[in-house]
Amino acid sequence: MVGLYTIGYSIGLATNLIVQAVQLAWPAQMFEIAKLSDAKRRFSLTLTYYCLALGFASLAVSVLAREILVIMTTPAFYGAYIVVPLITLSYVFYGFRFMTTIGMSVKNKIRYSSIIIVGAAILNLILSFLLIPKYGILGAAWATLLSYLILAVINLRVDLHFMYIPYEYWRLAKIMVSWLVIYGLSLLINTPSIWINLILKTLLLIGYPLFLFGVRFYNHQEIQFIKDTFSRRVFRFNTRS
Repeated sequence: MVGLYTIGYSIGLATNLIVQAVQLAWPAQMFEIAKLSDAKRRFSLTLTYYCLALGFASLAVSVLAREILVIMTTPAFYGAYIVVPLITLSYVFYGFRFMTTIGMSVKNKIRYSSIIIVGAAILNLILSFLLIPKYGILGAAWATLLSYLILAVINLRVDLHFMYIPYEYWRLAKIMVSWLVIYGLSLLINTPSIWINLILKTLLLIGYPLFLFGVRFYNHQEIQFIKDTFSRRVFRFNTRS
């Protein structure tokens, strides 16, 4: 059981690479943005785009987890794929928590974030004690996910007390719903050929932006930007031809 969880956790951990990269660059950017007159709007949009990118990375790892395990491991470890989506989502919520510590950072109240993190760690221990004996590796993964989710929610509530930022909760919800739908559809792809599965799942992932368009995630400016970018690329291609 420990081996299965370790393998699954290691694959899910790929999402954390993005979180760590942003952690290095974000603090300096955050304080620069805080000086601007439209800082709150910028912070709101930054969180939306960050969750969009991190969510897609998490989705890609989750959707392709089974095929990755088949290619990289032996049959004894194939079952580890079931914990991967829970681990990747855990790091999405962890990244969300990091990006919504603006008020505490700007107002020099970061000690509150430390207290919240300690509380989440204790909660993780309690949940692990309750869930692992009954549900095994899934219990461990759920304990991690719930801990990070609660950490993110509490951290957000506290941070908004120090600086209210009108985050785009409705658009963030659409990202989450789209994630769940695409992942759910990927579970239906289970042909005898791993390569056919990879092709079909890759096409499904490519359809993720289109699904977001279907749920009206993009605003008018973003749609116009996409159209202009596409038009420029087509023009360059035609010019070169």
